[in-house]
Amino acid sequence: MKKNLLRILLVLIICSCSTTKSATNSQVNYSKFTNEELDAKIKSLKKKQNNLIAQKYLKLSKQRNSMIPLGLYGWKEVKEYWNLVPELKAYRDDFEASDERLKNFLIDNDDRYPQAIESYKQKEISAKEFKYIKKSVFKKMKEYHPNKYKKLRNDRDNLLKTSNLKTLEYIISDHQQKEKIFPVAWIPGKTLSQIKKNKAIKDISEEIRIIKNIQQKK
Repeated sequence: MKKNLLRILLVLIICSCSTTKSATNSQVNYSKFTNEELDAKIKSLKKKQNNLIAQKYLKLSKQRNSMIPLGLYGWKEVKEYWNLVPELKAYRDDFEASDERLKNFLIDNDDRYPQAIESYKQKEISAKEFKYIKKSVFKKMKEYHPNKYKKLRNDRDNLLKTSNLKTLEYIISDHQQKEKIFPVAWIPGKTLSQIKKNKAIKDISEEIRIIKNIQQKK
């Protein structure tokens, strides 16, 4: 009797799982949608997908303690957020103060650095040449003033990471609240490719592909 009950329960569990899986994998019948409805659905899916990508990029950046390249997002828009949001401006001001301390330290300890800054401003040397001189100055500081340079550089880099992270968090949240699609093309290619392998993101891509195929047949 107990064995029969166990068999019945097992069958019910299997059927339940099968039904759930079928419901999950089922596709909406988009063929009955108008083109306007299909366009709206694609936009909605794209918004959802890009938000997932953005959240995963934030999470990865925190885990890796990596520098978010906000310049690739677009300095003009980023600066607008700094100017509009006092908290973000405060994070940026902290970084700039730290950057100035490092800059003054380099100027005080290597004459090549202020000369290179002026030559670059006057367009007497290229960005590549300026970068090479900076690298040489940094190397000298590591050798002759290791502790002081390391502290100033680490403080500067950590404040920049924090500022960029907080700014990006706010921008993503702002896009969500305003129901705007967050752009993701600026995210470094290797990282973006890795994020797009996520199953939920791939499923949305497949759904968008199906809808676009239906649109082409209309």
